[in-house]
Amino acid sequence: MVAFNDVQAQLVSLQEKAGFLGVQEVKKIAYLLESDEKILLCKKGWLHKKSTILCITDKKVAYIDVRSQDHVMGIIYFEHITSILRTAGRLSHTIRIHTTDSVLTFVVWRKRHAHDLQAVIDRHWRYLNDISNSSRIVSRPLVTARDLQSWRSLVRRVGTTSVSR
Repeated sequence: MVAFNDVQAQLVSLQEKAGFLGVQEVKKIAYLLESDEKILLCKKGWLHKKSTILCITDKKVAYIDVRSQDHVMGIIYFEHITSILRTAGRLSHTIRIHTTDSVLTFVVWRKRHAHDLQAVIDRHWRYLNDISNSSRIVSRPLVTARDLQSWRSLVRRVGTTSVSR
């Protein structure tokens, strides 16, 4: 849990018009954040025909029911996301976040909000995937000088006919 003032400062630093966030919503966001977590974007929309706030942080996507007494409806961590789709309807735009076992369908009225949500989630999701892929490559065992020396002695014993320089 993060302090209320820290959440307000993060929302102000986003330069986002967060007028739709009341004191109770900011308290709910403060409850779900960890101490080292940063808010990337917050938008209001509808989920399961309920007024909902979708809060994207650098670790997760959380959705908060505006009228409920519960703090958080659900959390999706970025490592569980498999794809993100945006579809445009006549009056609304839909963001679908696919995970390994479910689909989150979030509806917003404005095209710009849908585009912003998809762009932020997709960009951060790809960034985290690139980091995890590069860490897998780096974590491979490195060849040491001792390994090279044993390789050279093997080449001397077998002969250089099968080994090219």
